[in-house]
Amino acid sequence: MKPSTHKKVKNFKSKSLNIYYKIMYPLAWIIDKFEKYEYKRIKRKATPEYVAKLLSKDIYKYQCKSSYDNDSYVIIADYVDTEEYIDPYHAIEYFTNYKSKARKLGKSLNHMDVNESFFNKVMDEFNKINEYTFVKVIDKHAQDKWGIRGYKYTYHFGVKENKLIG
Repeated sequence: MKPSTHKKVKNFKSKSLNIYYKIMYPLAWIIDKFEKYEYKRIKRKATPEYVAKLLSKDIYKYQCKSSYDNDSYVIIADYVDTEEYIDPYHAIEYFTNYKSKARKLGKSLNHMDVNESFFNKVMDEFNKINEYTFVKVIDKHAQDKWGIRGYKYTYHFGVKENKLIG
């Protein structure tokens, strides 16, 4: 190709890029505004009380749909380091499905909101769902030394056996 052709191709590329950026900048600005608005709305909506209510309903749905897992444990402690135990913050992801509203709102809560009092609210809501749900506070894991730091107590909760699951 001639040098003039290279120059024409280069000019065409730069002009087309400038036009592309002029068109896309307002679209990107609008999308950014909508995302910020949605984030602020979710943060405003995600109070610990509302997330606790949604999470208790999700836990109930999860346990009623599975016939092999009618009860579960959540350890209230400062730190839980093994996979067989669940601490309050990881329980949000464990007990909710992928497209759950409680999980979406629960992720927007910070670590300070998901603590012992938060799971007290979740367990109170879970106990109030109907006559088949139960919540007990036990000290089953008080003697376990490995992987648990600052142990307080364990919530044993679930669905009673006489409830037909299906």
